[in-house]
Amino acid sequence: MKSPANLNTSTETNWQKLGEIELRAGPTAPTLIEPWLLETLRHLELHADLISKISKSAQQAVSHATQPEEGQWLIHLLVFVPAGYTYNGHTWGFFRIEKMGMKTMDEGIERHVIEFYLYLEG
Repeated sequence: MKSPANLNTSTETNWQKLGEIELRAGPTAPTLIEPWLLETLRHLELHADLISKISKSAQQAVSHATQPEEGQWLIHLLVFVPAGYTYNGHTWGFFRIEKMGMKTMDEGIERHVIEFYLYLEG
């Protein structure tokens, strides 16, 4: 069992979890993403255009995840940054990974996992 200090950092991948949210698929799911992302990313002091790109990407992924069978999916959104990062004036970039169809403990419910990885460029 991991100690609480290690719960958000993976020593294998060197990424630190900045935040996560779980939503039930449906028409309101994409609208809940932007306020959550703004709060999650606020202390990174990202440029507004990068936050907008991340938000649009997340809303697009969530909208896509809600289309197959509304209400039958849980959407799990996570944001990661490099463990122990220091800003030092670099610019940020990001990439997104999606994992579809992961079964949950609830019978008949599948999970769509959307992971955002923010990294320092340069």
